[in-house]
Amino acid sequence: MFHRILVLAAVLALLGATALFSGSALAAKGGHGGGGKGHGSTATGTCSVNPNPVAQMAFDTIRGSGFVPNTSVGYTITGSGGTAMGFAVADGAGNFSTISQAVWPGTNTVYVSGGNVTATCTFQVY
Repeated sequence: MFHRILVLAAVLALLGATALFSGSALAAKGGHGGGGKGHGSTATGTCSVNPNPVAQMAFDTIRGSGFVPNTSVGYTITGSGGTAMGFAVADGAGNFSTISQAVWPGTNTVYVSGGNVTATCTFQVY
């Protein structure tokens, strides 16, 4: 019995992770179906990184606005050394703030997505 519960929990975790990551990927592509109002459209939010520029290995703050209130937003940071990702929660006004570490020198791009809202911004690491 315990083995069945453990297997079921593993399957549910895998399905949840698949839905989470594929949902972000599909949201980034935008919708092509549904002629109804508000279906398949992606809104644009804003994001910024402060300080900018930032010293390598120092901490910075990623801020965003215009997202769906009280929802989770996923973000990726892409730079010369690869891609990092994380999540933040938008407050009741649709704003979020999270701290990250500036790892890769050069131009880094932040892509934020959540609730059919996307935002992109860049920052410099020296």
